[in-house]
Amino acid sequence: MSSAMVLIPIRVPEFGPSLSKLTVESRRPDPIGRDAVRMRLVTKLFANAGDSRRLASQDDRTAALACLSRDAWLSLWEEATVRLSSSIADYAAAQIAEKARLVRMPGRMQRKLELTDEDRRAISGRLGASGSEFVHVLDGVENASLAVLEAPANQKGALEDWQEAQLRAARRLEQAWATVEAALDKELSYWNSAAARVGDWKKSPLPVAVFLVIGSVAAIWLGLILGGYVEAPRWFANLWAVIFPNVEAETSLPLLVVTGARLL
Repeated sequence: MSSAMVLIPIRVPEFGPSLSKLTVESRRPDPIGRDAVRMRLVTKLFANAGDSRRLASQDDRTAALACLSRDAWLSLWEEATVRLSSSIADYAAAQIAEKARLVRMPGRMQRKLELTDEDRRAISGRLGASGSEFVHVLDGVENASLAVLEAPANQKGALEDWQEAQLRAARRLEQAWATVEAALDKELSYWNSAAARVGDWKKSPLPVAVFLVIGSVAAIWLGLILGGYVEAPRWFANLWAVIFPNVEAETSLPLLVVTGARLL
């Protein structure tokens, strides 16, 4: 059998050097669990690479290439961004709800502040857009995979192109993560500010002021009636007579009683 009939062996490159920043433990505050998502992303990528090597050693080329195909890379990235979007949305909702509870905001107003499905989709869209350049690079992975699938042993360039496409995807993944980190910081800043504004909320003094004014006017009016300075309305005199039916007008009651008796 000539060398042209023998397919070139699949050799998976080492991704570690291209993902050095993604594997370094972060010491920054992490209220949304971004480090856990990052480590899950890297771990699953290394697992895919290991599966690809194992399948390649068994001469299962199609399955080996599928482990590191465009769809496989894209699935890892989309899973990471979905987890981050969900985490930051849950964090924002919890912060706003806690601030509203502390200032004793009415439930009707609190419900208006709850994150909607549209808010969550917007967060997901903003984070997903951070990886646009990474997604573009994956087209090269797909083309290189198609080329190396049936490449004979004498076409080493096809394997080298595939390996370079894989390493390029890994490097761009690291860059995309840095971009999504910046987007996460913006999201956190925005939602923390929104929660802070909720925390500054105070009940309007207007209802209390209106109540005091109305109460003061009513008290003054009643005092004038009881003092005999203002004649009691007929309805008021009738009400007084119903409440105190046995009170005589000649007793030492306020003038209201006398006035009420006369009106009756």
